[in-house]
Amino acid sequence: MNLKLKGFAAGAFSAICYGTNPLGGLFLYEEGLSPESVLFFRFLIGLVILCVILLCSHRSFRLSLEELSLVAVLGVLFAVSALSLYSSFLHMAAGVASTLLFSYPVFVAIFMACLFREKISAITLLSIVITFAGVALLCLDGTEQSWDYYGALLVLLSSLSYAVYMIVVNKSKVKISALKLNVYVLLFCLLSILVYSLFIEQHSIIAPRSLKGWFFAVWLGIVPTVFSLVFLVKAIHLIGSTPTAVIGALEPLTAVLIGILVFKEPFYPALGLGMTLILLGVVLVICSRQLSILRLSESLSVWGKKFKKHWRWRVS
Repeated sequence: MNLKLKGFAAGAFSAICYGTNPLGGLFLYEEGLSPESVLFFRFLIGLVILCVILLCSHRSFRLSLEELSLVAVLGVLFAVSALSLYSSFLHMAAGVASTLLFSYPVFVAIFMACLFREKISAITLLSIVITFAGVALLCLDGTEQSWDYYGALLVLLSSLSYAVYMIVVNKSKVKISALKLNVYVLLFCLLSILVYSLFIEQHSIIAPRSLKGWFFAVWLGIVPTVFSLVFLVKAIHLIGSTPTAVIGALEPLTAVLIGILVFKEPFYPALGLGMTLILLGVVLVICSRQLSILRLSESLSVWGKKFKKHWRWRVS
């Protein structure tokens, strides 16, 4: 498997894992936990697991001052994104909120084009348009209770923070291993949630009260945290921010499927069409490099034939 294909696979796996956030969060909300409590235990469990892995691999925890500054910024960005998303679940349907989160590829593409002069290929642009059309259809579930403007603003804040996080990871000149990077990102996420909870009088950090609650807390710590973060960094390093962001279309697709299969949310024709468009957009961005190579090969073939014809004419 070549590096590009590994990058696409890592990005897809990361997106699917991150799309399972509602699965654990909504069950823990039923036990009376606040978004701060859910995220505190999510990040704590994820941090412990990654620290154990780092210790077993005999790698150093040491960071330079420059590296520490980087992970602190990333940790705060990821905490803001997670807290905004989880808070939006209290105001609107989690499936719709998760689909709206997919606006972050637009922020990534705009920032990369404006700040770093990155060119957006026609195929990438087309894939963004198609996937956003799919996301728009996913939001048309026919119920007013699923939509809330304050919740939508929270999701947009989450999306913007997540986009900046991806760009900082991609463009930073400080190179840290994915494992060590995510250990310290989760550490600063945890600290950020703790600081935030101190300013929220009506909320406090509450532990799960049942075995089922702890199961979903561990689930959140492993699947949408450890797995998602590690494979996200891998994907960004292998294929860049924009393709990884577009492949993130699998996140809302996963969230909608969880809503239908687990929380018994109704299925509408618009949902099926939206899922199809999202998958089409993902396939387009995955195949974009192969299509570019094919066009280049065809161009070289045409140039080669013209050269041979011209050479024969000159010789004769």
